[in-house]
Amino acid sequence: MKTKIKQLVAAPLRVQQRLRHAMLLPIAALMSQPSFAALPTIVTPQTGVGGAAVQQGDWIGTIGAVFVAVVGIIVLVLCAWFFLQGIMGLITKWKDYSGGRATIGDLKEYFVMVILSSVVAVLLGGYALTTMS
Repeated sequence: MKTKIKQLVAAPLRVQQRLRHAMLLPIAALMSQPSFAALPTIVTPQTGVGGAAVQQGDWIGTIGAVFVAVVGIIVLVLCAWFFLQGIMGLITKWKDYSGGRATIGDLKEYFVMVILSSVVAVLLGGYALTTMS
């Protein structure tokens, strides 16, 4: 019998608590309006996947265009990393050559491989970008 009374008393308290929370929603919404106004907006890219023009409000086209831009950035970073790794390896090879631990042939071979691998990375990245756009 006591449990039914507790349940009957608890029901209005739950309703009262929900009403308090519901009354806080408009206040929270009004307080958040200035913060939404200050958020930056994404500039829609001009061309997307396949070279199609991206219209304003086209989410799929925007996602595709941003994906193409991200792949372009990744390609540039990888090419720069490849080139810098090659240059650092050449410096190490030069130190070995200067110390007498490597021959001039080793240095030339490493130089040719750095040039070839950098060119291949640039060509593959360019192919990836032209395939998508």
